[in-house]
Amino acid sequence: MDMNGMSFSRPVGLQSVGRIERWDQLSIITQEEPLTPADTKAGEPEGNQRQHYDAFYIRTPGKPDSEEVELANTKRMFDIFLIELPSKVNYLEERMQDVEKVVVDKVPESLGKQWDFSTDEMGSVVVTSSELSENEKDKIAVAISRIGINHEFSSIRDLMVEYIEIRRGGDLFARDIGKYDLTQENFSDIVYFKEFVVNSKKLGLLGATESFCAQVEARAEVVFNKYTEVYECKDGIYKEVDVYV
Repeated sequence: MDMNGMSFSRPVGLQSVGRIERWDQLSIITQEEPLTPADTKAGEPEGNQRQHYDAFYIRTPGKPDSEEVELANTKRMFDIFLIELPSKVNYLEERMQDVEKVVVDKVPESLGKQWDFSTDEMGSVVVTSSELSENEKDKIAVAISRIGINHEFSSIRDLMVEYIEIRRGGDLFARDIGKYDLTQENFSDIVYFKEFVVNSKKLGLLGATESFCAQVEARAEVVFNKYTEVYECKDGIYKEVDVYV
């Protein structure tokens, strides 16, 4: 919920929510009955002397999207995982035979060895393998690049990064896949195209999104998973609690 530029969501354990009002340029929830730390995640003050909190709000790192932007992003999200990503999988599957053939022709020493590939922020092919030398990986990257579809790899990269950013939203906080850090710069360390295609076909209707998200969850760093609960009294006493999800 977006109220006066703040992001509000009800935390676990919050009881007796009263009226909403503005206070000090922040969206505040005033309790019908004052909360004690026992009712919240704030903990009790030293000496077990309970402090009554008259107001509560949640602060996120960024600024929440407007309802108009949220609606547009929701539509865009569905377009990506229902239409565009499946289309990219089909395209990659068709071209993967070309990729495998040219690699075997140009780098015969790769035959029977495990390797995969991705694209970096500059649109260059990046090969990953624990069984090939750096020279062999470089030769595979050159061979794949000569097929002439690097722009398609970059298009897939940008689509996946966009999907993660939409799931995160403008407030830079998410409880799901949006909390992972996927960018053009780290993409080649996280998403591998052969794995993406193979697993997408195994997983069925929404396989493209599930396959992609599985790689993100396995290799990307969790960054956008923190919000802050703020508890205040009218005399200015307050407590801030960082919450990680």
